[in-house]
Amino acid sequence: MIRSNLASIVAFVAAYLAPVVPALITCALLVAVDTITGIIAAKSKGESIQSRMLYRIAPKLLVYNLLIITGYAVQQNMGIKWIPFTDISTGVIALIEFKSILENVSKLIGKDVFEYIKDLLNKRNLTK
Repeated sequence: MIRSNLASIVAFVAAYLAPVVPALITCALLVAVDTITGIIAAKSKGESIQSRMLYRIAPKLLVYNLLIITGYAVQQNMGIKWIPFTDISTGVIALIEFKSILENVSKLIGKDVFEYIKDLLNKRNLTK
């Protein structure tokens, strides 16, 4: 009896959250890429990587996922469908993580990413 009730609850939650699964996956991928680029950048600079810094990943993912789910719940259940809370929260998270990824890549190449791209484009234009 308890097992079937639990299975019903899990099935309901999974069905309810199905529309935001792509946003949750994207969030997790961005955090993973940020973490990987951060580790690579730190190693390339000879900085030590401490395990307690890696422990920040779980709370970050939890908060990000709760923000997306809360935005979705507000949008669906509060009658405020004209404000895309899910998209706004996902967009803000994506910007934060993408900025961090660009900072890590800048550390890795030793130059601002946009300056690096600009220099590459200028060199390319000069050779034509």
